[in-house]
Amino acid sequence: MAVLNNKLKALTPISVGDLLDVGHIPHACAVGNLDNIVNGSPWVRSLSKAKKGTVTFCYKNPDIKGQDIVQDITQSDAAVIISHDDIKCTPKEHQVIVHVADPLGAFVLFLNRVTYNENVGVDSHPRGVFIEKGAIIGKNVTFTGNNYIYSRR
Repeated sequence: MAVLNNKLKALTPISVGDLLDVGHIPHACAVGNLDNIVNGSPWVRSLSKAKKGTVTFCYKNPDIKGQDIVQDITQSDAAVIISHDDIKCTPKEHQVIVHVADPLGAFVLFLNRVTYNENVGVDSHPRGVFIEKGAIIGKNVTFTGNNYIYSRR
């Protein structure tokens, strides 16, 4: 049984522009001040739990009726929000909104580029599975990829 998984690197404070460079995301996709700082701990959060200094994504979920992505984005405090390229809203002073065709895919690729493999004591999972420190995973749980498991904190 393999026990490798992707674990988030701890980040020293880094500018959004530098973080986008590390994640190979073109600056042309971004709206906002690229000199803003990502320094949250943890630095990746869900859209609804994101705080200043964190990175998140927002995507159109066809299973959620009445989803208001613009409202979801404007209510978030995240420093970086990866969103659909056709969603237009003005970022807050401390935010950068990155417009891409596939926000979930871009978010997963971004995380793959800025994380590392480390033995975290769970069964082997496919590429694109990220487990936040403190998350609780039950027995016999499997992941198919492109998952981010949040802790409850």
